[in-house]
Amino acid sequence: MELITPEAKIEEVDALLDDYQEKVGLRIDRNLDSVKYLNLSQTDLLRMGPDEVDIAAVALAQYNTYLQKILNKEVARVNWCEAYIKVSIAKSCPNFNAYSYEERRSLAIGDNDWSCKLNKLKIAAQSRVDRLTNISMALSTQIKTLLSLSQSKRARLGKS
Repeated sequence: MELITPEAKIEEVDALLDDYQEKVGLRIDRNLDSVKYLNLSQTDLLRMGPDEVDIAAVALAQYNTYLQKILNKEVARVNWCEAYIKVSIAKSCPNFNAYSYEERRSLAIGDNDWSCKLNKLKIAAQSRVDRLTNISMALSTQIKTLLSLSQSKRARLGKS
């Protein structure tokens, strides 16, 4: 009998969720063209016309959608790991003598190889969530700024 590892199980869950996302028509791929708009300089922005600025904003919005997909995947991993940690330590957690539930939980996780591996996966995924959340918010601000710049360029040119 082949034992499945937590890493293999989470990959299996990822694949199922990816399949589901495709079935509902949400195939979101990274647009490589959008990356060139991430670090536009002031000189670049001054040279661009309003239509070019709009294109940059749309490309960055598409990239932000891709980042959101990655973020959602990591959040799902965190939630999946947490749910399975709870199940795997439910019986043993009350057996540990510790002041708080968090201490008993930590001891139960440390005493269970499966839960320990899941907890490591959860911590890694949560770190990625924390990092991507701020990037996505900053990118949203950049997109709004580009759209505002486009409007102001149009107003200066007398176009609407």
